[in-house]
Amino acid sequence: MKLTAEELREIAARAEAATAGPWTANEEKSSSYSVYKVPVAYGNAITGWGRVLQSREDATFIAHARTDIPRLLAHIDQQQAEIERLRQERARILYQDQ
Repeated sequence: MKLTAEELREIAARAEAATAGPWTANEEKSSSYSVYKVPVAYGNAITGWGRVLQSREDATFIAHARTDIPRLLAHIDQQQAEIERLRQERARILYQDQ
């Protein structure tokens, strides 16, 4: 699945608008989970547990991640296949007379 330039810009805009990472998930067994920005460490001391990500932009990023990531991976696979095809074509052209 090749993504259009517009789709790539939309995904990039969602990523850019979300809180900068790294993020972590609450891994306690629960019926609901939270996502946190990883706290900043100074030397060996950690300054707290971080903050819960609650902005509209973070929610939009998280909500789209389930579809954006598989689409991006499929796009990368397609691009890599095209690169390999072009490499083989180039080799065929370069070495056909030898």
